[in-house]
Amino acid sequence: MTERRTVPVQLPVIEVHECSLDVRQAAIARAPMFRGLTAAQVAEVEERCGAHGMLEDEAIYLRGQPAERMYFVAHGIVKITRDSAEGRQTLLDVRTPGDFFGAIPELGFESYVENAWGMTDGCILMLDAADYA
Repeated sequence: MTERRTVPVQLPVIEVHECSLDVRQAAIARAPMFRGLTAAQVAEVEERCGAHGMLEDEAIYLRGQPAERMYFVAHGIVKITRDSAEGRQTLLDVRTPGDFFGAIPELGFESYVENAWGMTDGCILMLDAADYA
């Protein structure tokens, strides 16, 4: 058996259930898409977002599932992977607080083209396709 690799990024510990309003609003304000918004505008975006406490190794979505949401990381780390023909996972990208991932039909995707997994415990925010417009 091989030794499990550890994540070299050190983040403050946050309990999954502690995705507080402050954490969510800070993540929104940090996201490139929302940079420059006023506090009132950030609060409006936050009201449209769903929040989800993620666990390490939890599947957020899998390739082939309907593309229904855009996500962004409020706290923690998400890894984006693709399965090879041999069944091995290939790491495509790592998302950190403020980063977006996911897909919606309005952006030309009917289904997700990769997998997204919690790499650490944390919190992700979600915008449904209907809220994205």
